[in-house]
Amino acid sequence: MSAAIVLYVSGLVIMFSYGEKRIYRWMDHSLSIDVQTLSAIKAGNFTSTKAGKYLLDIQDRFKPECVFDMICYVRVSLELRIEKQSHMLLCQTGFDWEATGKSPEEHQAKERELKALRKRIGKTGMGVLAPLII
Repeated sequence: MSAAIVLYVSGLVIMFSYGEKRIYRWMDHSLSIDVQTLSAIKAGNFTSTKAGKYLLDIQDRFKPECVFDMICYVRVSLELRIEKQSHMLLCQTGFDWEATGKSPEEHQAKERELKALRKRIGKTGMGVLAPLII
């Protein structure tokens, strides 16, 4: 019976280690793409990204103000996602929130901005944005 427990525990350790490595690779890849997309938005090159091309394809179905709000929504959601991932990585290495240079109030302000943008964009627009903000 003891050998079975050892095998079971060994299997769990191996699965956890494998899963943890995959999560880190995914986070690194995701963070890298998020940073590239956000940089492109800030540089005015959003249309060169996959997200930008996607929004160009659907822009004629929405009012220009709504498309602008969609781009703003993508930008703010990317900023928040990058901040959250950075915060998580910093916490794992022993740093605290202040090490990011952002205050919790700034984070809350961005959350409020997202809420306002979501309201202006509407359910249909948010459905269109869903592939970009998962």
